Amino acid sequence: MTPSTLRWAKALTFDKRPRSARERLLGLFPALCLQVALMVNPALAQADLAVTPSLVTNNYSGTITFAIDGVPAGASLAVEKYLDVNENGLIDDQEPVVQGFTLTDGQLPVIGGVRNINVPGDEDGSADGQLRTEVRFPGVEPISGGMPGRFLFRVRGVNVTIEPATNTFEVRQEVLAQGVSGRVTDAVTGLPLGYAMVGLVRPYGLQGTIVMAGANGDSTVYGEPGPYLLAPARRGYVGRPTELTLGASIMRPSSSFLPWWSATSLRKIPSASV
Repeated sequence: MTPSTLRWAKALTFDKRPRSARERLLGLFPALCLQVALMVNPALAQADLAVTPSLVTNNYSGTITFAIDGVPAGASLAVEKYLDVNENGLIDDQEPVVQGFTLTDGQLPVIGGVRNINVPGDEDGSADGQLRTEVRFPGVEPISGGMPGRFLFRVRGVNVTIEPATNTFEVRQEVLAQGVSGRVTDAVTGLPLGYAMVGLVRPYGLQGTIVMAGANGDSTVYGEPGPYLLAPARRGYVGRPTELTLGASIMRPSSSFLPWWSATSLRKIPSASV
């Protein structure tokens, strides 16, 4: 027991009369409880997370490497990817998880003794409190998986209690010579709908781009020349996709060289149906 703890224990006693051994022991009981509590509840392990590369474009095809350390050996961890809707660098309430997977220190997923490359695992193969894994980008869903925006990856414990770690990740939209720019609005009120999703997708195959509109409903989506469906979406609203064709290198005399749409509006779903 440290001197400071003894002084704290003695300060609990205000009676100066002679005390028996039993009374002195009882007087030290609170200090002993404090010492035991500090031993049983040590400071939580602080995980560390590195994401490489931390910035890619939506046409990037490759791997994202995660390096995690500072966790107990053999720990199982959850890695979650949040969309940073307001781009403040924090995981706020209501910000959605758009991707997630689990890892166990020292374990690799196998099928019939063969490494399953479709499932993340600890590539170093050692239960040493350090994990490294690689995840394919954009993944099995190229349109939603390659969505431009700012994101936050968070690591938290599954079978252990640790201080979670977060790090940033950004996907920038590749700027092309043609695309669509406009504002998503409420079909009834005409008011802009902030943070709506706007998809510019091919009518066939898994090709296209989804972006999130800004706070005022404005967004710009780029695409290669050809036919597309333009589809806005927002929670609590329904809309109708618009067919359009992007011409090659469409130039406009205004400061924006992209065609402006005016009919991208959404109709609110009755509250009983939401």
